[in-house]
Amino acid sequence: MSCRSLSACIIRLVFLSLLILLIVPVTCTAAPAVTGISPSSGQNTTSVSITDLAGTGFESGANITLTPVNVTPVHKGSIVDGTGNGAKLSNPYSVYVVGNYAYVPSFGSNALEIVDISNPKYPVHKGNITDGMGGAKLDSPYSVYVVGNYAYVASAGSNALEIVDISDPTNPKHKGNITDGMGGANLKGAWSVSVSGNYAYVTSNVGKVLEIVNVTDPANPAHAASISSASGAALDNPVSVCVSGNYAYVTSAGDNALEIVDISVPTNPTHAGSIKDGDGSGALLNDPRCVYVVGNYAYVASSGSNALEIVDISTPNSPQHKGSIKDGGGDPICANLSSGYLYPEG
Repeated sequence: MSCRSLSACIIRLVFLSLLILLIVPVTCTAAPAVTGISPSSGQNTTSVSITDLAGTGFESGANITLTPVNVTPVHKGSIVDGTGNGAKLSNPYSVYVVGNYAYVPSFGSNALEIVDISNPKYPVHKGNITDGMGGAKLDSPYSVYVVGNYAYVASAGSNALEIVDISDPTNPKHKGNITDGMGGANLKGAWSVSVSGNYAYVTSNVGKVLEIVNVTDPANPAHAASISSASGAALDNPVSVCVSGNYAYVTSAGDNALEIVDISVPTNPTHAGSIKDGDGSGALLNDPRCVYVVGNYAYVASSGSNALEIVDISTPNSPQHKGSIKDGGGDPICANLSSGYLYPEG
């Protein structure tokens, strides 16, 4: 092909290129389809999860999590002492949420308050029960654990475990209780409670033991067993208890430790292991308060250390320091752990 001029050649080359594009099919890669986004609408205040990815360049079953650069907490609602026809919320120390209700032991009100949270923007007083109503032992309650139709309350001032029938949240009623000394129970300064199966596990802060109560009959709870520091367990001034599987995890303020108790036989609890402040590569367990267990890790709020301590409990008889974060630590976002009180486990 000859061209009489440069411009004529350029025109012919452009024409031939266009002709080739029309003849040869061009394969385009489809944009990936992204579905299964959660949350799918509204303001995202947490991570956004994408569970389904379809398109090229993704492995089968690939997952992606998009985390926002800045997470801004948004006030939703609140309820204060005395509102809603008599909410009892003076000095509340813990809370337990089930379904549409929040159960709050109110230390200053000597009461268990029930709040309707079906509309989080407008929490509403639903009902309450105070110390002495129907025989209830609710002097200075610290902690509550809810299972089915019953709320189990550790009452420090009553030295008791109080069981409340909450089948009608508008009218909670005393069902039964057990106080210090009944059948050998040690409930002096009952502080925290966790329930598993037919047993309630209560830290006796003054008694320096973990008390185990048989609650098969909620109207007649009975002493099953207890374990103290005399057995080698770190249970000097126990504060919080969390039960997971065959073990009870107890924070010990007096021992600056996390104690692990084997409760596979509830009537014969035994010391499994413990970890103290400074153990391992620097466990931060000075005056530990609250403990919560998920999988192979125990998360401990340590008041004296101003820290969150994470303990590997995959081997219960040899718990190990895994990691921690102290007040002011972290970059670029600083943790605010100056009090350490998640008080108590509930």
